[in-house]
Amino acid sequence: MATSKHSMKTYLGVPMDVDHYDDSTALTEYVWRHYLHLMTAHEKRVGIYSVPIVSDSPMEKARRLHQMLEERDGHVPDADVHDALKLGIPAFRTRTMQRLLSEVTGDLIINRCIACQRLTRTPVARQCTWCGASWHANHSDNGTNNPMNPSGGSGVS
Repeated sequence: MATSKHSMKTYLGVPMDVDHYDDSTALTEYVWRHYLHLMTAHEKRVGIYSVPIVSDSPMEKARRLHQMLEERDGHVPDADVHDALKLGIPAFRTRTMQRLLSEVTGDLIINRCIACQRLTRTPVARQCTWCGASWHANHSDNGTNNPMNPSGGSGVS
């Protein structure tokens, strides 16, 4: 029996290919990659780093990063960071994505392929990573003719 070396591709840094596409995971990564500016200081502090960035961290680098973030973004209580991480970073990132989709309108565009409805790599992409469909000829619509964009169609499901 012949074996093929099939390596899984990535979507925005997450292992995922056409056969293993997960819309919830893709949407979470898409929002975190492109809409960090719409998140609170607390959400950024908890969701970006792989370790809790708190004042009493045993790691010197984490304590220095904590101080820099406090100065740049404002105070986030250590207890809030620990509480948010009780269910893990992936769950927190998903909850943050869901909050943004429900609360932020106009500034958040979910760009989906016009053929397969999967997420594109960026909010302005005009070619699908997944199926190869292209809608470059529709360059004047700024993505608003895509029915899956909250600002120009039926919204996000």
